[in-house]
Amino acid sequence: MKLRIKGSYALALLFSAGLAGWMATGTIIQGGLADDGTTPPPAERMASITKIFKVAAREFVAQNRSADLIIRGRTKAEQSVGIKAETQGQLLKRHVSRGDIVRTGDLLCTLSNGVRRARLAHAQASLTQVEFDLTAKSKLLKSGFASASQVQSLKAQADAARATLAEVNLDIERTEIRAPLGGTVVNPVAEAGDVLKTGDVCATVINYDPMLVIGQVGERDINAVQLGASATIKLVTGQTALGKVTYIARTADAATRTFEIEITIPNSDNKIRDGVTSISTLKLPPAPGHLISAGYLTLADDGRVGVNTVDQGKAKFLPVKILGSSTKGMWVGGLPKKVIIITIGQEYVTDDQPVEVQLEVQPEAQS
Repeated sequence: MKLRIKGSYALALLFSAGLAGWMATGTIIQGGLADDGTTPPPAERMASITKIFKVAAREFVAQNRSADLIIRGRTKAEQSVGIKAETQGQLLKRHVSRGDIVRTGDLLCTLSNGVRRARLAHAQASLTQVEFDLTAKSKLLKSGFASASQVQSLKAQADAARATLAEVNLDIERTEIRAPLGGTVVNPVAEAGDVLKTGDVCATVINYDPMLVIGQVGERDINAVQLGASATIKLVTGQTALGKVTYIARTADAATRTFEIEITIPNSDNKIRDGVTSISTLKLPPAPGHLISAGYLTLADDGRVGVNTVDQGKAKFLPVKILGSSTKGMWVGGLPKKVIIITIGQEYVTDDQPVEVQLEVQPEAQS
């Protein structure tokens, strides 16, 4: 009887015999080894597989940049005063109307005297009586018919009568309400027949010369703003003016994190109105920066804006601060005084990647 072996079993036996024969030779091939059995260091193996990019680059040198700070704001009159009554009474006459120009000391309103004239007569009579008594007692004191205490008492009464008389006269003067400053009369104004109490407004006067321009400056730029700095103001009405910074807030607005500044401008002809939208251009001190093409900017993985530079044959990302723009490019800060920036191929390189640089010889256009 013949022994018959299935085909699958025969194939398995054949593989087993081949494997046993290979192992008997003692030859083992390990992955990652050279033919001579040596293994190069990891850095050498990585360098052999690292691709060297060819890039174009240009050397940039920092320049002094004359910057302008643009501030949006509004005009505001330097002085706006509600002229208030310092005594009470009925308004007999208002001597000014809205829009009138007044000077310091001009009469605005007249209140009724009421019983003030009677009080004045009484105060004058009381003073006259006590002065007469004081004179008589003083003569009697010399003759020995009056005491010194009586004379001193009358002197005190005379001083009190004079004070009362002065108070009544002052109250009568206050019935004439005068302008403490020059300017233009605006609302609110009282009407004839109104009864004004102490503190009620007779008329409001605004002084438009000088005019203030109020604006807000961000916390990044506030240190560049100096008192006395010149500014050019353009109003939405088409008017222009020159002014100087006269106030810089020391505390930022809690909501906007901005600082209020005031620019004072002359307005002797009163042509600039209160509350007009304005754009102020403030000249800042020159500061170093690099003028580059916006196309050289790139974005890091963490979202920082910067440029890819060349340092000792390798690409190096450097973050930048955008300072502004011009017709010739983008102004950036935060770079060394001299720096080689990759101008072609910057999108394809990573930090510390070896690069082969073709340096551009044309100088960058100056601002």
